[in-house]
Amino acid sequence: MAARHAEGTERIDVLIMLSDALRFRGRWDEARDALKQAASLARSLGIPGREAMALVRLERLTWRYGLYEKELTEQIRDVIRRLPADESVLRAQAQAVLTARLSISTRQYENEQAELARTLLRQLPSVTDPVARADMILGIRAGLQDIVPPDDVLDFDRQASDLALNLRSAYHLEEALGGRITDLIRGGRLAELPSALRAYRDFAEQSGTTVALYTQALLQAMLALARGDFNAAGEHTSEAARLSGPWGESMAREALMGQMGWLLYETGQVDGLTEALTDLVEQSVSAQNDPVWSLAAGLIHAEKGETAQAIRLLREASANSGGFSGLPRGPSRIAVLATAAMVIGHPALDTMLPPDEARRMGERLTDLLVAHQDTLVVAGWPAVLLGSKHRYIGLAVLGAGQPTAAAMHLARAADENSEFVVLHTRTRFDLARALVRQSASHDEGVTEMKRVEQKAAELGMAGLAAQAAAERDHWSHLEP
Repeated sequence: MAARHAEGTERIDVLIMLSDALRFRGRWDEARDALKQAASLARSLGIPGREAMALVRLERLTWRYGLYEKELTEQIRDVIRRLPADESVLRAQAQAVLTARLSISTRQYENEQAELARTLLRQLPSVTDPVARADMILGIRAGLQDIVPPDDVLDFDRQASDLALNLRSAYHLEEALGGRITDLIRGGRLAELPSALRAYRDFAEQSGTTVALYTQALLQAMLALARGDFNAAGEHTSEAARLSGPWGESMAREALMGQMGWLLYETGQVDGLTEALTDLVEQSVSAQNDPVWSLAAGLIHAEKGETAQAIRLLREASANSGGFSGLPRGPSRIAVLATAAMVIGHPALDTMLPPDEARRMGERLTDLLVAHQDTLVVAGWPAVLLGSKHRYIGLAVLGAGQPTAAAMHLARAADENSEFVVLHTRTRFDLARALVRQSASHDEGVTEMKRVEQKAAELGMAGLAAQAAAERDHWSHLEP
């Protein structure tokens, strides 16, 4: 009611407060509208400080793609340029949300996100306002992900969490607790994961905010999927879809599509999935995630034996990224590399690529994966746990025609994936494929393939069970 009657600066402030109230009720479209009004009014009145305040909050509510994504990114860049010199704290906050936004939005140049994060890190000691510091730390974390090791990023999660608790800020606490879970997985610190999951669950239940409950459902679905509890994974993903329905075309939809698609992949239900993935890419996904979706479509083509289409998408992804070396830094890069390794190392593509091309591409992927600082691979917001990085190194090496070296990486990956039965079973399948190609371990590989076939059938992984049976039949009568 106050927003309807207030004027000038007072109206801007009331609209911003109104957006907070609407956001906590899960009414995101209305909250966005209030912030758009506030930003527009501030711009018309020539008050860049108030405009920045509105845009900082608007960014928290905007995970949309296409024209509006670019529009908001440019609005934030523009207001940063117009802020007066004495608005240093607001400038830092705006730079922080821009840094976080560049994880999903197109950058002006390759290192823009990392340079903004380092600028914020230098400014942080001079900023005393706790809300601004919390915003800055979240921006630093986003900007340095894929630049510094996961353990270093975990320190920013801790700092943000401490500030959020003191502020009693649900937004900052949700971001910090969710980031901690992702970074613990990335760093392979699985012993600490249960306590982090409990902390997030307790927070979600106490706060009751839609975004916290959504993220809780998404995390539960991701872990249930990796552990082979496919019914629970489907239920959690459906709950996340229900909660995020009012958010429209957004990053939330992309994460849900990832989980739903991966569930169908793990259970062997791939018919029609390539068309759905192609449609999604053609409609609207994050600019940074487009290669993941294209390669995922290639993986499903390979699953269906459509090798020409799979090879075409693999070659396109490689060509568009300078042989994968030009992929932009950020949370999506490791997922792109891992998915490319799954395609090149897929059994359907065995001997289908020219040997020199397979060797060059496999070796390039191997080098990039070895250099990456993550231990376990997470894709999405997070949406899907892909497991040990060494599985994807092993697949890239196997695709390059080096089964002995591949077996070493895959054996290590099997140990690192031991807590997740689905990931462990897939890795044992890859390991068996490497073993049967070597004279010294051929019989061991055939025996292992039989075990994988039985385990995949028990888990309901129909596609993998059929692949293991075909490989077993093929190699039982052949020498490596």
